[in-house]
Amino acid sequence: MAARGGAQGFKRATGAAAAASARGKRGGPRTKSLQPQNVSGMDMLAGPHAVAAALLSGSRWEARTLFLQNDLDAHFPQANLDEVLAIGREKYPKLRVRRVDKRSLDTRGGMHHRGAVLECAPLRLDRTEHDARTWDIAGGAQSRLLVLDQVQDPQNLGAILRSSYFLGVDHVALTKSNSAPPTPAVSRVSCGALELLAAEKRLHVIKGSTAEFIAGLNERGWATFATHLGQDAQGPEVLTRRGCAALVLGNEETGVREHVVNACTGNVAISKGRAAIAPSRAASQVDSLNVSASAAILLHFLSQRS
Repeated sequence: MAARGGAQGFKRATGAAAAASARGKRGGPRTKSLQPQNVSGMDMLAGPHAVAAALLSGSRWEARTLFLQNDLDAHFPQANLDEVLAIGREKYPKLRVRRVDKRSLDTRGGMHHRGAVLECAPLRLDRTEHDARTWDIAGGAQSRLLVLDQVQDPQNLGAILRSSYFLGVDHVALTKSNSAPPTPAVSRVSCGALELLAAEKRLHVIKGSTAEFIAGLNERGWATFATHLGQDAQGPEVLTRRGCAALVLGNEETGVREHVVNACTGNVAISKGRAAIAPSRAASQVDSLNVSASAAILLHFLSQRS
């Protein structure tokens, strides 16, 4: 019934979520949920960039159905739809393609699908269970590693992964606890970078202590930098020096945890420009950058490492 795409099917698909939001609030507003619908434990991956990246890279161990909006030709980056499907069907021989209306896609992929939703298996990440002292990190003598210490916002994680892939970071490692999981929302925001990093085995989960992981890198001669304000903090230029380096970014509210900061060989910070231009009490209200904005700036310097 839902495949017909009528208002009746849409109402049924969203009714349960609307009822849940209003439960316990007699007479309260009843709102419709437009969040992605999970089908049989599968992910509903939305957005042409994320969908194309998943199909072209083979990042998911199973891809069942590609839903395309029937009154819109979804824009697939750097490859047309026929090419994406040809490669995708080589990796996923049982992949089906269905044309549906926008309302039906809204119930599957949320409001930001831009005409394409892929029903696929959840993403599996490599867990870095081995000791950092012996981990064979690809990248050679100038390896660049980004460690995310409990970054919890999916939007931030997606934006950071996009910057990481674009700027050539060799590997990204996430803490096991209190980190945003690799959801379809993260993939969409990352513009497919999540899929590519996972397929290339460059995205990892640190199973043990993050501080011990950093200590293992130190023992191998790596330079490890925590983003942390302090008297000993250096400017981003320090990230351009020779040798292997790891940059550690922290939680949106609390930053890098203290014991992780202490494990690093140095601290790095971005200086504030507005105070020098127009010092005022009002200007002091904006005293920091979003973690994804900080990541883009610092990773640009890290990418210049020679």
